[in-house]
Amino acid sequence: MRAVILLFGCFLTDVFALLEVQTNYHDAIGIPTAERIKALEEAIQANRNITIEDRIIGGELAPLNAYPFFAGLLISLVGTTTVSVCSSSLLSPNRVVTAAHCNFDGVQLASEFTVILGSNYLYIGGERIATRKVFMHPYYIPRYSRNDIAILYLPWNVKSTNIIHPIKLPDTSDLRNLFVGYWATAVGFGSTSDARKLSHFLPFNRNIV
Repeated sequence: MRAVILLFGCFLTDVFALLEVQTNYHDAIGIPTAERIKALEEAIQANRNITIEDRIIGGELAPLNAYPFFAGLLISLVGTTTVSVCSSSLLSPNRVVTAAHCNFDGVQLASEFTVILGSNYLYIGGERIATRKVFMHPYYIPRYSRNDIAILYLPWNVKSTNIIHPIKLPDTSDLRNLFVGYWATAVGFGSTSDARKLSHFLPFNRNIV
């Protein structure tokens, strides 16, 4: 059996472990990653000989309808024109869940989020919805990444399709299940090799919990 893990912060759990980034996510990771992804997507658009598959290193391209709950986030930051990036999951027609550090990392504060649904890209296609309504966990501590969770509210309900659909939440009977020995699927824009290269497409990896 398999379980899907909601993964936030641009699929960078292993990168955080490597860099020991406790604060300053946007400057250290989010902004450089957004710039790199944008350049790669522009290169694909400019050169038809370049495909998504050509950019995959040790990962698999997720079919567009494989994870309809997944949403990319492009983040405008207060006091700067640069853009950062994170990942999120659609919880309901008008809510997505992400990491609190995507809104405030202890240094940089988000001014607006663009939620991208129904696309394997961040800068190309999909349904794109801007929002400034975010609620962080009241006990979130940026320095220690505690209670690192936030909810974004969309200004309207998105329509469910075969490529956009809220994630299935656990049943009551699953709440105390540790899922030891289950296959877990992590989805997001992120690391696809031991060299910690970051991907501009939507890959997925499976590991046993």
